[in-house]
Amino acid sequence: MKSKQGAFFGFTVLVIMAIFAVTACDEDIKGNSDGNSNNGSIPSVLVSKWYSKASTSHMAFEITSAGKLFVADTSYDVSVSGSTVELTFGGTSVGTFVYAISGNEMLMLNGTGAGVAIVLFSPVVKSFTVTFDSNGGTAVPPQTVAPSGNATEPPIPTLEGMVLNGWYTDNNTFQNRWDFAINTVSSNITLYARWSEPIYGW
Repeated sequence: MKSKQGAFFGFTVLVIMAIFAVTACDEDIKGNSDGNSNNGSIPSVLVSKWYSKASTSHMAFEITSAGKLFVADTSYDVSVSGSTVELTFGGTSVGTFVYAISGNEMLMLNGTGAGVAIVLFSPVVKSFTVTFDSNGGTAVPPQTVAPSGNATEPPIPTLEGMVLNGWYTDNNTFQNRWDFAINTVSSNITLYARWSEPIYGW
């Protein structure tokens, strides 16, 4: 176990440099079922086969929705907290990396968010769909948004006798208002229209 960990994670940039050390040949990622299963949620933007942008024929690794990272013939369990990914092998943490996604590219740094940056790419262009539920109002078309991008505030729908009071991620309760200038998209989402009766002045 420790020899594999040392082979992959013996450098200052814990995960990044090790990954490229084991992808010096064009080898399909096989993986195995060692280690504990991951119970956390894996962001869909990470789920893909990732390739070295410097040498596009070399697959660096694959991350699955089941919470596994496959490198060569070894699998690691993946847990994600914010933009930090932690890998474990046989229940023991073996390293972390920080990621940022832009389109179909991943920028990787070591676990401190510093050091050498490595750019990987996915052959699958990542994008998300923002669906608008107007709650009885006129229809609003969906939008396709890049990861960490901003949806565009749509034209205001109409509902007879009512005034639109914003878009929310939670229907009926309306506690989480979506700010189109600030909130970014990291998954497929539905935004719900909140309607209120107009207030007339005297």
